[in-house]
Amino acid sequence: RVDVDAEYGVNFINIVPLFEGAPSVDVGVAGGTADEAFLTEFEFATETGYIGAYSTPAIAFDLFAEGALAATTADIALMPNAAYTLVVHPDTGAVATILLEDDLSATSAEDVVRLTAVHAADGVGQVDIWETATAAALFTDLDFGTSDTAEVSAIPVLPGIDADDDGEADYVYAADLTGLAGLPTNAIAFMAEGEPRIFVSAPIVEYSAVLNPACDATGGTECGSSPSLAIPDGGEG
Repeated sequence: RVDVDAEYGVNFINIVPLFEGAPSVDVGVAGGTADEAFLTEFEFATETGYIGAYSTPAIAFDLFAEGALAATTADIALMPNAAYTLVVHPDTGAVATILLEDDLSATSAEDVVRLTAVHAADGVGQVDIWETATAAALFTDLDFGTSDTAEVSAIPVLPGIDADDDGEADYVYAADLTGLAGLPTNAIAFMAEGEPRIFVSAPIVEYSAVLNPACDATGGTECGSSPSLAIPDGGEG
């Protein structure tokens, strides 16, 4: 169990499972049981949206498939008043994770999106992320397991992934970013049906549940919930 000091406060975490072929999973704090999972029947290529979590310098998550422990993530640190996206993906067949800190500070202009490109496509070398409508390279030579961030115009945009460095998108994801202006958005390269794809993650900025990393029904400490609290905007700059 993880001891939670009140001084750590609350943060927010969005979980994205991109491990193709895995059954729906239940997610719980490491060391617990499937019955204590705070997320159940979580499907491939979906996202939770932001969940409030009591901050802690070290926490890991268990993934349960059909009631049995399937994998445990590495320890991650969750700082107070911050927002994160946790990408669960395969790495040579094993479960791996990428933790992104979503920057909620104000963007440089009202009509841009802070876009983070993430390479979680197992078995693929470097990838490029393009804005295919204008043939503009947004991110180039992105290594597996890494990410990069830039601001892009919040206009209808067609992000594409080039996985073989031939200057042409192998897959195009039609997405209109207009409504996401000023928000952090993640474009995640992953594998589906043997081909690289893009998952666009734009977690909503409200939550209705709070995860307590120290929840322990036997000890009288339970995972609680709070009604419709808003996520901090991070302030200026």
